[in-house]
Amino acid sequence: MMTPRSQAAVPAMAPLLATPDAGAGRDAVRPRWRGGFEFGAASRRGPQHAENEDSHLLPNAAYEPVGVADGVGGGALGKVASRAMTGRIGLLTAAIAADSVLMHQWLLASDDAVAAEIARGADRAGASTFVAAIPAAGRRQWTLTWAGDCRAYLLTADDDLRCLTVDDTYRNLAETPPGGGSQDDPARMVGNGAVDRVNLAQVALSEGEILFLCSDGMHRFVPPTQLTAVLRAGGALDERCRRLTTAAHMNGGGDDATVVAVQRHAWFGLKHAPLLLAVVILGLCLAALAWQRFARGEEAAPVPVPASAPQEAVPTPRTPSFSNTGPPPALPSDGLRLVPTPTLASGLRPLDLAAPVKKPPADKGRPGKPHGAHAHDEGRHGGREGAGRTTGPTQPVPALSGVNDARSAAIKTDAAVTQRRPESNEGKGESQ
Repeated sequence: MMTPRSQAAVPAMAPLLATPDAGAGRDAVRPRWRGGFEFGAASRRGPQHAENEDSHLLPNAAYEPVGVADGVGGGALGKVASRAMTGRIGLLTAAIAADSVLMHQWLLASDDAVAAEIARGADRAGASTFVAAIPAAGRRQWTLTWAGDCRAYLLTADDDLRCLTVDDTYRNLAETPPGGGSQDDPARMVGNGAVDRVNLAQVALSEGEILFLCSDGMHRFVPPTQLTAVLRAGGALDERCRRLTTAAHMNGGGDDATVVAVQRHAWFGLKHAPLLLAVVILGLCLAALAWQRFARGEEAAPVPVPASAPQEAVPTPRTPSFSNTGPPPALPSDGLRLVPTPTLASGLRPLDLAAPVKKPPADKGRPGKPHGAHAHDEGRHGGREGAGRTTGPTQPVPALSGVNDARSAAIKTDAAVTQRRPESNEGKGESQ
C-alpha cells in the first residue's frame, strides 16, 4: 500500500540497487539447516537532519515486543520523544495486547508519559509516531498496534508483499489538516494529546516469511519491488535492513530511515520440519520397541476383558491323588502287620509290603510248666488226636505280593493257630 506522497517520490528515485546473489554470504552468518527466528534492525540519519529522530526496539528475551518510533518536533526534541515512546513499547505484553481495554489504557498512559518527558527538556510541544508488534506464545502470532504513519509489512513465502497497517493521515481519517499542512501528514501522534483510539491488527508468521516495521522515511522512498528484492537477497537480516535504509537515501530520501525485521526460518530448509522430525523419531522408537519384543519372543499385551463378559475359571494344577477302595485290612492275629497299598489315580500300583512282627510265645508267663513238659504233653496225647481226626503237616505259606493274597494267607494262618490251641488245652486238662 503506497500513499500518494510515496507514489510521487518514486519517479525521482535513483536507479534501483542491484540485487546480490541469493546465496551469497548467507552460510557464513546462518547455516542453512538452522531454523527458528532471526531479528534484524537498522536506522540511518537523514541528510537534512542534524540528529537521528528515529528509535527502534529489539527483544532482549523471548516474547518481548519489537517497535519503531519516529520523533516529531525537530532536533533533540524529536529524539527525546521517540526514545520515550520505545520505552513505552517495551512495557507491552501478550496479555495486554489481547485486551483492547488494557491497550487503550496503555496508549493514553503513553501519551502522558511522552509529554512529560518532552516537558523536562523543552518548553514546546513534541510527539512521536510508532508501530509495534507483540508476539504471542511461540512467536507465530503477532499483535500489531500503531499511531501515525509508521508501517508494518509482511513478506510471504511467495514474495507477496502486504501492508498490514493503515496510516493515520488526515486523508485516511477524512479530517482537514491545519493551515500549511498536507493531507498525507500524520493526524495521530503520541505526546500531544491527539490519540483517542487504539489501532490493532493480528498477523500469523509462517516459515519463510518476514515481518518488518519501518518509519515513513523508509517506505516513502523504497518501492515494493525493490523492498522485496533486498529482503530476499543473501546475507544476515541485519545486513539486509542496512541495505534498505541505504536504498531509501540513494533514492532521494532526506528523512531518517529505520527498519526492524523478524524472519522465521524453516528447519533444514523444509516446511514443517519439526513436525516431520517428530514423526520420524516416533517411528524409530516404535520400530525399536517392536524389534525388542520380537527378539525376546514376547507376545502382545492381552486385550482387557469387559466387566460384563463372564470370567472363565482359572484351571488349577492337578496333583496325584491316592484312592484306597474297600475297608482297611484287619490286623491278623498271627503277628503280621499289613501295610495298605494306595492305588495311584493313574492306575499304577507300587509294590506291596508285609512286615513280619515277632509275636511272644503263647506259653510264656504260664507258671509251673517248663518248655519241655509242654512238648511232652503234646507227645503223650498224640494218639488221642490221631484217633479223633487226622492232622497233616502244616504247609508253608508262599510269599504273596498283592493285598488279596496277603489277606488269604492271614486267614489260613489264623485257622491253623486256632486248630492247634484246643489240642493243647485238652492235653493239659487230662494231665491235670
